[in-house]
Amino acid sequence: MIDRIGGGMMNDPSPSVLSSVADAAMREILQSLLGLEVGTLRNNVLHHRAYRPLRAEVERCLGDEVLLLYRAKRAFKVGTFVEFRAGVL
Repeated sequence: MIDRIGGGMMNDPSPSVLSSVADAAMREILQSLLGLEVGTLRNNVLHHRAYRPLRAEVERCLGDEVLLLYRAKRAFKVGTFVEFRAGVL
């Protein structure tokens, strides 16, 4: 997947790339990340003039999507600057 990052970050990986991930748990997380709505809302706020999501749109992201992001953070060992600076990761 590392060579995929260098090619073009704006494209979602193809199903064949995802299916080639050997670890089933990692593969499931990656496939779930593709379905997140929070990224679409973020892009709409940043790139569409004066767009503000409806409360219902935001609330859909607060439960399962946030939990998935934390699960992915742990699985891929992604940390914050403070965690890296403190030597936690």
